[in-house]
Formats: sequence, C-alpha cells, structure tokens
Amino acid sequence: MTENLNKCREIHLACSLPIIADVDDGFGDSVIVKRMVKEYENAGVAGVCIEDNVHPKRNSLFADLKHQLVPVKEFVEKIDIIKNSQTDQDFIVIARIEAFIAGMGIDEVLERANAYSNAGADLLLIHSNKSGPEEVFEFTSRWDGNIPLVAVPSTYSNTSAQALYDNGYKVTVFANQAFRASLKAMEKAYQKLYRSQSISSVENEMISLADIYKMINYSAVENKK
Repeated sequence: MTENLNKCREIHLACSLPIIADVDDGFGDSVIVKRMVKEYENAGVAGVCIEDNVHPKRNSLFADLKHQLVPVKEFVEKIDIIKNSQTDQDFIVIARIEAFIAGMGIDEVLERANAYSNAGADLLLIHSNKSGPEEVFEFTSRWDGNIPLVAVPSTYSNTSAQALYDNGYKVTVFANQAFRASLKAMEKAYQKLYRSQSISSVENEMISLADIYKMINYSAVENKK
C-alpha cells in the first residue's frame, strides 16, 4: 500500500485532474481497508477502485492462474467500511467484479453487481479477459441497475470507447497502454545505443530537454523569490 500511496500522492501534487487509485483488493482485510481510506483521502485521491479478488491479489490477465474471489458478504463489508469511513462526500468507490475472470458466469456477476450497488458502490467495473466484448455486453443486457458502469478493454482492444458507451458503459479505462508503449520505445532506444555507441542514433526519437523543462515549469527555479 505504501508504494502505491506514495505514487498517487506524487501524481496528485503534479496534476490538477482528479486521481482515482487502483487499490487492488484493498491491501488486506477490513481493518486495512479502513486505514486505506484515510490514507488515500489525505493524499488527495478522489476515489478508489477495489476488486473482489482474495488477498494477495493476482493479475487478472495472466494465463493459467486460478482466480478466487472473496465471498459477497466480505466484499460488501469492505464497501460499507469505505463509505462509512470517508470524510469527503465526493470520494468515490468503484467496485470491480472479477467473476467473469474467475469463470463464474453471468449469474454470479449479476448477484455481485446488485449486492455491491446496494452496499453503496458509486460505480461498477465489469472485468473480462475475453478477446471480444460479449461478456461485458451480456451483463448490460441483463442488468437493470442505475449506477455508472466501467469497462477495461485491454483484451478486447478492437472495441471502441464509443461502442462501450453505446452498450451502457459510461467510463472506459485505457489501463496500461502508455506504459507498455514507453517500454517498447525504451527497449528500441537501448538497442540502437548499444549498436551505435552514439546518442545521435536516437536523438530524433527523444523529447528535447527544452520541452521537458517547459513541461515541468523549470523556469520557476530561476525565477524563484
């Protein structure tokens, strides 16, 4: 939690946009969740996304992992603790349902969605690891709730945000694309540097120092009072 929290605090200090933190399973049991709410609110975070995986959380998209979820009652308790512990009425809770990931089927997803919504979740994230949007669209065709829905189309990447919106999803999360793109760019740059032994081989692929200084308002250092 401390590593995640520190990064969220740094992002909040550097950015004027609201920050929503992915807190996995809440980092533990209900006692930890109560502390988590206090810490993230104090860090300036606008809300958290918490999922019903067992602790310690396992990556939802890693192949060949057996996924286990906490009982509905236990996760409802976590949502209830968050909503009763928050001091900012605008602090939001996104309840992420992993039942499709665990192979439990639509009935389990619907049961959890209704329970989490009734417990006070502000949004529901319906997660799927299929190559198409069939599961997430099946959910919206059968669910009659009224809180906003969230989708993460990492594995069904040909589905646009507009298509998701048209099928009932108000929020689309592009989860790690910029991170993965930067890793590929760094790998390519290091390969070129290794082969050429010269910075000139990658100069056209780098942001300039002048642009970095402008981005972080470095001129304020020289103009400090």
